[in-house]
Amino acid sequence: MNNKDFLIGNITDGIDKRIVSELCQKYMENLEGCNGCDYEKYCLSNKCRYLNWKLTGNMSKAAGVVCGFENIKMSVT
Repeated sequence: MNNKDFLIGNITDGIDKRIVSELCQKYMENLEGCNGCDYEKYCLSNKCRYLNWKLTGNMSKAAGVVCGFENIKMSVT
């Protein structure tokens, strides 16, 4: 991803398990604004926390634009 915020290690020093644990914890957090949404478990915002981070600056906050697209996609299927 070419982003130091997501760097978990390298081939010389190995993997930093503390950083991996922190990222896993952030991934498991409930998304802000998604509680009760019928599409939560199918939504791209729920599956790709990096996308949330890129669009909102917060891995645990669903991006409104993604939410809108997911609602449109699910309503036509």
